Amino acid sequence: MSNCTFIREDVEKLLINKGVSTSYIMRLKQRRVVHINRQLYDKFEIKLESKYAEIPVGKISSTHRIGKNSSSWWNNIFDTELHNVNIQKWNQFQILLTSINLEEFRTIFYNNVPPIEAVYYYPEYDLYEVIEGHHRTVWAILTEIEYIKVKKLYICEFNQNKYEARLQYLSRYKKLKSELNKKEKQLLSLIKTCGFTYSNNFISYKDENLFWFKKKENHNVHMDLDDTEKYIRHIDHTYESIAQLVKLHKKFKWIPFAVKKRIKNLTIYFDSDELKKLLTLYYKNWDI
Repeated sequence: MSNCTFIREDVEKLLINKGVSTSYIMRLKQRRVVHINRQLYDKFEIKLESKYAEIPVGKISSTHRIGKNSSSWWNNIFDTELHNVNIQKWNQFQILLTSINLEEFRTIFYNNVPPIEAVYYYPEYDLYEVIEGHHRTVWAILTEIEYIKVKKLYICEFNQNKYEARLQYLSRYKKLKSELNKKEKQLLSLIKTCGFTYSNNFISYKDENLFWFKKKENHNVHMDLDDTEKYIRHIDHTYESIAQLVKLHKKFKWIPFAVKKRIKNLTIYFDSDELKKLLTLYYKNWDI
């Protein structure tokens, strides 16, 4: 266990010491992960003639734990930001390889390691996507194993209707993203114009929290269509609340500022949250 490590340089040294060629490792560092959009495909399980099928490891395009398209397999395997490794599962294979030679490892892997649970096959690309069995797949790739066993194999057929629906979705999504960015800029501009500040999900004035607003960070990357529409409604509601406050302020603007601060019975006019907030702002010397 003490010799076990997830550091790529140490794993590379172990592989070379066990007989994996440096030329193969170089190719592995250049071999790209390919993600295929499975949402555009219909999937049909293939009835196997035996308990498992064998697929060529060299035609595996990705696994369910591989996250960065177009990056190399080598970089994806050791990218700790992806959190794609269960260290206990990883150690089982590394400890085994440390204790025996490469050919023994390949033999034990083929005869004793359970088959991969499920794989998608895309005949138009002649590529396989592993749905469950990341660590087994990775170690088969690292040790240049030619074939790996799978329990369930699904063939994926391209669906033109799903493709066209996806294009419509993306077109709508693009428009909503543009609308979102515009509305968010308008809201932030209004906050600045009013002399308010935004911090910790609150729009405030002199430490007085006025409106709750949860700004989405990195929304251009992490939000789907439904979340985008919901966030736009959240922006609209917040913008309208501030606008109503400003509108009410204009009605009371004719009253001298000093008088507004002194006349406590002004609260009889305040029958809404916006008006109460406005009075609070006046006592903090707010004006625009």
